Amino acid sequence: MLEQRSDLKWPASLYLEGSDQHRGWFQSSLLEGCGTRGRAPFDEVLTHGFVNDEDGRKMSKSLGNVVSPQDVIRQSGAEILRLWAMSSDYADDLRIGPDIIKANVDSYRRLRNTLRFLLGNLAHYRDDLTVGYEEMPELERYMLARIAELDALVREGYIVYDFKRVFHALLNFCVNDLSASIWISARTRSIAIRMTASRAARRSPSWTGSSPPSRPGSRPCCASPWKKPG
Repeated sequence: MLEQRSDLKWPASLYLEGSDQHRGWFQSSLLEGCGTRGRAPFDEVLTHGFVNDEDGRKMSKSLGNVVSPQDVIRQSGAEILRLWAMSSDYADDLRIGPDIIKANVDSYRRLRNTLRFLLGNLAHYRDDLTVGYEEMPELERYMLARIAELDALVREGYIVYDFKRVFHALLNFCVNDLSASIWISARTRSIAIRMTASRAARRSPSWTGSSPPSRPGSRPCCASPWKKPG
C-alpha cells in the first residue's frame, strides 16, 4: 500500500504496534521487508502494552470492568482520553478506570486554567510594552530560564516519544512554578501598587484615574521578587 499510493512513502516513518506483535504482524513484516527489499519496512517502531482496568486486571465483559473509549469521550471529552494516553507509561501495560479518568480531568483543568490566565494577560499586549531582559526583575529572568529548560525537555521528549515525561514536566511547571510562585508574587505586587496609588490619589486631587497608573514599559504578567513578611 505504501508503494502504491502517491501520498505515502516506503518505508513507513513509524510502525505503532502492541507488544504482542513482536511475534506477529510486526515480526512478519520485518522479515518480509528485509528479505525482499533488503531493509526494514519502517524507519522507527513504537510498541506499547495492553490496557487493563485500575487494578491491573484484564478487561472482560464477564467481570464488568470494560472501559469503552466512546464512554470516556461521551462523559469527559476526547481531550481527557488523549491526556490519559499521553500521561500513561505505554512501555508497560496501561491502566484506566473512573479514578484515573478523574485524575486526568483535574490535570486537564489545571493546564487549561493556566493557559486561560496567560492568554487573558496577553490579550492587550502591544510591542511598546516590551521589557528588555536587563530591566526585568530577577524572578522574571529566572522564569525565562525555567521556560528555556522546559522547552528543551519537551522537544527532546517528543523526539524519543517520551510523552509521559513531557506531560508531567508541563503540569509541574504550571502548578509549581507558575501558580505557586510567580502568580502569587504578581498578585501581591499588583495589590501593593493599587494600595499605593489609592493613597496617592487621596493626597493629590490632580489624579483622577480609576486605576493606578502603570509604569512605562511594564507588563501585567511581570512579577518582582517577593518575600513573605515575617
